[in-house]
Amino acid sequence: MSYRIGIGKKLAETGSPPIQPPEPETLILLARASVAPSQALADLINTTIKGLKDDGVFTLGDCLYVRGVHEGTLALQNWIKDAHNGTTYNNPVFTPKEGFKGDSINMWIDNNYTPETDGVNMTLTSISMSYMNLLMGTINSKYLLGACKNIGGSSYIWIIFKTAANEDCYLATTSPNANVQTGNGDYGGWSKTGTSIQGYLNGIPQGAATAHANAAALPNISIAELTSRFSTGVPVAPYNGQMSFSWYGGYMTDAQMLALYTRIAYFYTNVGGTF
Repeated sequence: MSYRIGIGKKLAETGSPPIQPPEPETLILLARASVAPSQALADLINTTIKGLKDDGVFTLGDCLYVRGVHEGTLALQNWIKDAHNGTTYNNPVFTPKEGFKGDSINMWIDNNYTPETDGVNMTLTSISMSYMNLLMGTINSKYLLGACKNIGGSSYIWIIFKTAANEDCYLATTSPNANVQTGNGDYGGWSKTGTSIQGYLNGIPQGAATAHANAAALPNISIAELTSRFSTGVPVAPYNGQMSFSWYGGYMTDAQMLALYTRIAYFYTNVGGTF
């Protein structure tokens, strides 16, 4: 694929091959970068977005963050729409091609997405979440990301690095699915339909789906990354891993979770050669 951002016409007069127009979502996304990406990185981003659209996955998401790009501004953008872009607090360390790293003390990202009011695809009975840490945290019982409706907890959407054995995920419940264990560079995921929550590792189902009663409402505070937040807005138990990718939206099937993993893994396999 070859295109130049902002040019959609064919350059027949130059003898060059026709320029394939990028996806509209690619143009909207890259216009928000503070430093333009290389052509190779722009192509890879476009390939990823087009692939997720072709898979029928892109439209199921509310938020998609691929952190391992060339600069921190673009790394904070929501790929699905120009909303819910991230804000950093206390300077989590950004590394190109990798993402943001926390410190287990006070570094975090506010993704400015409040499930109760901003959820389009996400509902109480239809939720999916996925993430990838290039480097896992080293301290147990820390939050990779999440939000809680009330202090004490009536509705959680969060993922906890619980122990070296498991990550716990709560999807608008007060009980977790704990069937996923990730290591460095692995992709964890969970998908909920009705009261049934299934866990995934690198796109493959892990264990049996677990049934948990739904909370009364989705959390009414925005989801944080490299920590979680209660209704007071205060970050809780920050995480010292390196977050490279996160996703949340509506319910995805096994095939769709595998498709999401495959597209994002392809991005990270190839981003190293783009700049």
